[in-house]
Amino acid sequence: MLIPLAIMPDGLRTLAMVLPFSQVVYLPISVLSGLTALSELPRIWLIQLAYLAILLVLSRVIFRRATRVITVQGG
Repeated sequence: MLIPLAIMPDGLRTLAMVLPFSQVVYLPISVLSGLTALSELPRIWLIQLAYLAILLVLSRVIFRRATRVITVQGG
């Protein structure tokens, strides 16, 4: 594990690993540096695809709600 994650409290470390930010920064670096085995790549890609699908659906729902609520007047 990288040193910044090693010095975090357990609860905060777990939260940091669950959020999608670790998928963007930590996991690619850990694969490139050899900390994570290449056999883990399919699992990592599936997790990233799941985050992508969840965030896509969430953004569509929020955008649809916002277009119903917001009215722009003017030209």
